[in-house]
Amino acid sequence: MSHIASYDTQITNVDQPLLLQVMNYAAGLLGGKVTDRVSEYNNRADKKVLAAITTPKLKSGIGVEIINGKLMFVGDNYGKQEEFNRVKNKILDTYYGSALAKTLPSMGFKVAVKDTGQVVTIEASR
Repeated sequence: MSHIASYDTQITNVDQPLLLQVMNYAAGLLGGKVTDRVSEYNNRADKKVLAAITTPKLKSGIGVEIINGKLMFVGDNYGKQEEFNRVKNKILDTYYGSALAKTLPSMGFKVAVKDTGQVVTIEASR
């Protein structure tokens, strides 16, 4: 059945500015657009979110919210589970990598990020 649902993650203490940068970056990689709404599969209803990505294969979008410091995904994956998961995983992977690259210098590491468009490599050295 088509409906907008929330899906939690293990990510807490979310860096909101970083998350918004990640959403814009991931949308570019996926050929998508960033918006502030997700909709039901059949477009009957929509919901405002912090940020969402729509793609040609996921017109209803997948959004993010921060609830009690925890990252939550919001959207309707009805009939589009594969694309929904692909976009969700791209957001997660990009957030993890970006948070790591942002944190390592405070721990005394020099960081070099290489992005081929398909693979991001983070090199850390002291």
